[in-house]
Amino acid sequence: MDARWVPYFLHRALDLRIPRLVFATPAAQWMALCEDVRQTRQRLSDLLCLWFSSPAARPLDVHDKAKFYLLPIFLSLGLDVISLDLDVFMFQDPTARILETVYSKALPLDVAATDHFDGTCLNAGVLFVRASDQALLWVLHFIEWLHKYPYGHFQNGLDAFLGHSILEPQLPDSSVLPTAARVSYAVLGTDLEYVTLAGWGGSLEKQRHQALLLHFTPAISAALGSGLAHGEKQVLLLHLFNATARRPGEKEPDARRQQMAKWKVLHRLHTNVPRWRTPCYVGIHPTVTHLVESGLYEELLA
Repeated sequence: MDARWVPYFLHRALDLRIPRLVFATPAAQWMALCEDVRQTRQRLSDLLCLWFSSPAARPLDVHDKAKFYLLPIFLSLGLDVISLDLDVFMFQDPTARILETVYSKALPLDVAATDHFDGTCLNAGVLFVRASDQALLWVLHFIEWLHKYPYGHFQNGLDAFLGHSILEPQLPDSSVLPTAARVSYAVLGTDLEYVTLAGWGGSLEKQRHQALLLHFTPAISAALGSGLAHGEKQVLLLHLFNATARRPGEKEPDARRQQMAKWKVLHRLHTNVPRWRTPCYVGIHPTVTHLVESGLYEELLA
């Protein structure tokens, strides 16, 4: 990831007045970048930078710890959590809309996650977990599975642990998950609000305001015609960050520039909503695949 990526993401979140932002990373360089943004913007109470450096026992422990290990801590403190991948560009603060989705029922939901524009499986790029006893137990069992089953991809596990669409072969028998740890959940739809590179199905004139964010998913994009290489993904995301950033002397980013940048990207992604979504399964994580192909099989079980 380009070193510019982290401060761009954090500046964007602060410009949108995200109420509480926690950035967790295993990289000392990224921790320093976060602290620099925190001090420069003088938002000491709004942004918390956390660095962890404990060694990993499994190939994906570093990634999974960065993404999930804070969840049970915050849930135990009674704090709801929204987790965002770093390749998510926020058109606006999604907090209120996510809370509306979760708390609009007579009984609030425990978990909410995005899916795919053209696929049925869930995506952990945008994940909400409510501070409930059930959600806390669920997260603890999920984290345990992530560590014990080195072949299990976290997105397959998320889907399977919610009982959504995937039958994960690495998942223990359903009886292993206690009834108390089974949670209610909602899907955050990608047609209009939680946009991905696979396409956007709204009306540019009437529904553009509903797009909350854009997740730069690596999957093949129907709207763009082909998959994005990592370098292309960086260029597109950094261009969007730059187009919407504050200019020297501006107290706030120019609203017209932001609207134009949003219109351009949604216009490029605009397509018809698929009549049906295909089943999807992410498979084994590329990091694990590399170890298997290189003959370092035993390292997975070390």
